[in-house]
Amino acid sequence: MNPELQFLRRLSTMKVLIADDQRNMVTTIENMLISICSFKRKSNSIFRASNGEEVLKALLDQPAGASEHIDLLLLDWNMPKVPGIEVIRAIRSSSLAHIKDIPVIMITGESRARDVSNALYEGVNNYLLKPFLVDDLRTRMNPLLRDYWAGAKLRRAKNRRGDVRYPAELMRMKVEMEFGDGSRHVANVIDVSKSGLKAELANGQRPTNTDVKSLHFPTVGMTGEFVNSVNSLVSLNETPEDIAQPIISVWFKLGFENPETQERWLSWVSEAKNKERAYRSQLV
Repeated sequence: MNPELQFLRRLSTMKVLIADDQRNMVTTIENMLISICSFKRKSNSIFRASNGEEVLKALLDQPAGASEHIDLLLLDWNMPKVPGIEVIRAIRSSSLAHIKDIPVIMITGESRARDVSNALYEGVNNYLLKPFLVDDLRTRMNPLLRDYWAGAKLRRAKNRRGDVRYPAELMRMKVEMEFGDGSRHVANVIDVSKSGLKAELANGQRPTNTDVKSLHFPTVGMTGEFVNSVNSLVSLNETPEDIAQPIISVWFKLGFENPETQERWLSWVSEAKNKERAYRSQLV
């Protein structure tokens, strides 16, 4: 079959998630997509989210089959609850390939060069400034989808990743998480970075609501009581179907409440980094 015809047929069955809290803007984008893609069934192709939390939930709730995954995210910068820039950070830090590698076009009125640079640095694939025309969307969307569907792995170069994660399991780090249902559970930290961590709940614990409301961690070198707390969080449940114990990723949405807590957290990151270096040196 002609490659161009194959691409057009794929467009007609693709799935797009539009994330914007302005209904008029969502309707405008939908009409543009219908013009570009000629969807066979609009109800099976276009999905909406009005805030960042809904975006992450929609991505996590996708069916298991690859053909059911969302092919493109059109993401607004300014959204309630979790802004677009935090959403892209969570996506690119995911351990699930169909979430981590999803093509993302940021659609926003933020036109400052610094904002554009920040969005691209965090992993946005392309950028559209409001207002825009249907051809503007087409010229950014189509090449991106061609590469994605061809199997190209969408990675950020290592030298552009400012938030490196270190394997905290080498240190046997533990934290305590308070969840949306009010329960508290101890978790074994898998990896840790300056702005967050990934951890597995211990002893088969499973809260009814996996939204993390606060995180408690001990000062490096101390045992027993959890003495440090971080409350401004974005959490993501990344548990594969074949794993019984939930794996939770947490990002610090608004930073730390005070410099002392931040300093203690960074000492964790530093110790994890040193442990990783020591471990790797033994393998050489």
